[in-house]
Amino acid sequence: MVNQMRFGYTRRKFHRSSLSAEGATLPVYDLTGFQQLGPPSNSNSRFMTSVTQWLNTLSLVRAKHSLKAGADVRLQHLNVVQPPNPAGLY
Repeated sequence: MVNQMRFGYTRRKFHRSSLSAEGATLPVYDLTGFQQLGPPSNSNSRFMTSVTQWLNTLSLVRAKHSLKAGADVRLQHLNVVQPPNPAGLY
């Protein structure tokens, strides 16, 4: 008989911001027929993911028979903050 138990936790963060003037985000200027001036609408974003995992398995061998049972439980979080054009669209 063999019992295996594992626990894991992973966390990642990613922060992206557009060009700014003295801490303020630049607005977007979009004129029909011309190239957009300013950062793309998804340039200010924060991503954070975390995964918590608990795994437990039990293996049992009796003569010619073997039995294995277990559970794998995962709690996953995906937090995304991505405001479209936080400084405005002109």
